[in-house]
Amino acid sequence: MRRTQRETSGGGPSSSLASLGKLLMSRLLHETGRVQTVIVGAEAMLEGADHPDGDDANFAAMNAYFTSIGGGTDQIQRNIIGERILRLPKEPDGFKDVPFREIPKSG
Repeated sequence: MRRTQRETSGGGPSSSLASLGKLLMSRLLHETGRVQTVIVGAEAMLEGADHPDGDDANFAAMNAYFTSIGGGTDQIQRNIIGERILRLPKEPDGFKDVPFREIPKSG
């Protein structure tokens, strides 16, 4: 985090290192939600004031998916890490210079 903050403190573009942090946070929240659900058991399917443990576990499990999507999916973060940090080649794109309306529809 400190390295990312240092790199972006000058007002430059966001660092690709931020992708590492986002991916780590996503994985951590998924695992936390899974473990909490296992500990609480079947009550994790319930929500509301009558089931506070279940409500917390339910929220943790559902919120984990939000973090995997918001700000770029986990797969996008992996692509950024691979291309910008690990310097792996980009995936080939046969439609790179083709206008969107001319790209064939899959079907």
